[in-house]
Amino acid sequence: MRMAIALCATAMLSGCATTGVVDTASQQIAVPSAETLAAGAKINVMAASPIGAKSLGKVSVTACQKQRYDPEPDDAYALALLKEKAAGEGATSLVGVALAKYNVSVTANCFTNIVATATAFR
Repeated sequence: MRMAIALCATAMLSGCATTGVVDTASQQIAVPSAETLAAGAKINVMAASPIGAKSLGKVSVTACQKQRYDPEPDDAYALALLKEKAAGEGATSLVGVALAKYNVSVTANCFTNIVATATAFR
C-alpha cells in the first residue's frame, strides 16, 4: 500500500517543475527546448555595441518560479533564456544586459522572478 501511495505521489509531482519564460500577456510559461538553448549559447554578450552591427532593439524575458515547490530561477538561467530569445529574433550579440530579481510579482504571477533585458545586435 505504501508503495502505491509513493508511486502516485511521484507521478503527480513529476511534471511540476515549470520554471521558464513567462509571457506576461497570456500568463503562459514557455520552457525552452535544448535546441533553442543551444542556439542562444552562440550569442555574445558585449560591453559595447559591435562596430558595424545593426540594433534590433530591446529584448526582455522573465524567468519565473510559478509554484512554491518549483526551483528558483538564477541569473545564469535568465541569461540563457535572454540569449535564446535574442537568437530567435536573429541577433548575434547582446549589449547592456541587466538582471533584476523580484520576490513576489503579482503581474507575472510568480513567487520569484528574474527579469533580464538587453539590446540585441546583428
